[in-house]
Amino acid sequence: MATLRDGQIGYREAIAMLATVLTMHIFLSLPQQYIAEGKTAGWMLPLVDFLFTLGALFLWLPFVKANPRRTLIEVAEESGGPVMGTLIGPLIFIYFVFVTVIIMRQFTETVIVALLPTTPISVISILFLMAMIYSAYQGIESLSRGAWLLIPFITIGLLGVLALVLPRANPDTLFPFWGSGITEILKFGIIKSFLPVQIILISMIYPYLRDKTRLTTVAVSILTISAVLIALTVLVYLMVFPVPSAIYAGPYPLENLARLIYYGRFVQRVESIFIFIWVFGMLVKASALFYLAAVSLARGLKLPEYRPLLFPLAVLVYGLDFMIPNFPAAVWLDNHVFRSFGWVLAITIPTLVWFLFKLKGKGEDSHGRPQNSG
Repeated sequence: MATLRDGQIGYREAIAMLATVLTMHIFLSLPQQYIAEGKTAGWMLPLVDFLFTLGALFLWLPFVKANPRRTLIEVAEESGGPVMGTLIGPLIFIYFVFVTVIIMRQFTETVIVALLPTTPISVISILFLMAMIYSAYQGIESLSRGAWLLIPFITIGLLGVLALVLPRANPDTLFPFWGSGITEILKFGIIKSFLPVQIILISMIYPYLRDKTRLTTVAVSILTISAVLIALTVLVYLMVFPVPSAIYAGPYPLENLARLIYYGRFVQRVESIFIFIWVFGMLVKASALFYLAAVSLARGLKLPEYRPLLFPLAVLVYGLDFMIPNFPAAVWLDNHVFRSFGWVLAITIPTLVWFLFKLKGKGEDSHGRPQNSG
């Protein structure tokens, strides 16, 4: 198992990597999805998601802490036998591959429109996959450190764009205040929650965390950072592009905001800087998901090393990517399949593993020694 555990990461690096994975989706179609569901109150949906997820995570964290040296797949194998471990690993692998393919398709389409309109999408996909393979090959330490170095630029770039477009904002567009209604806000805030992603991410990353006592800090921090940044982005976007313009203004909300920035001769076309920050952030997000897909498959198949799987997995991702015909189809899959039904798989797997774990009644202490969980 040492080859799969290729190092340990600090809690700051873990926060940076997981926050990047959860937050970078706002550079794609996420703001428009929230506005389509919540209307003028679309900015409230990330906050409802935050409160719901925070409560659920505090119920889940004791289970994760009881297994400090084992991933969700290993707990399944220990509690339910080798058959269960072999089943859970590929299921988690499928989940991560599906997310990676959707993200990659949206990303490549956006690059073509924003930067390279005459470049074939196959070329962009291959280059992006090569970068993902290299990043995943370096292991989780390199990925997390890269995210730690990049997160200040992502945050400053995002907040800078939002601040520079504020003169064009009109708070009147936020009314009626409750948008599609309190009931709809609560419903979509929970149904479209990122809780499933966070549960699996935290369960898979925790064994790599150097300081196991920081797990609660990591979980709360990534929730807070992602909720605040997403809610703030949707809020500003709504004030600049009122409903229904916000939904149909274009498929790339933050690029639309960046293109509006104009302060005289020298402060314009800042979307060029913004796009480069976005590209590197998306690379960290996709590489982390790609890495976790490879590790999940390796662990599910009981392989001692995940790296030989990277190239075949990249071929699979490349093929699945082109099964999605265009950007609208990728957005539809993201919104109506992954975020509407993906939580069924992502909640069922941890719940099943938790049930088996409780039946066996054994966990570990921070040094990997067996202890009674009850």
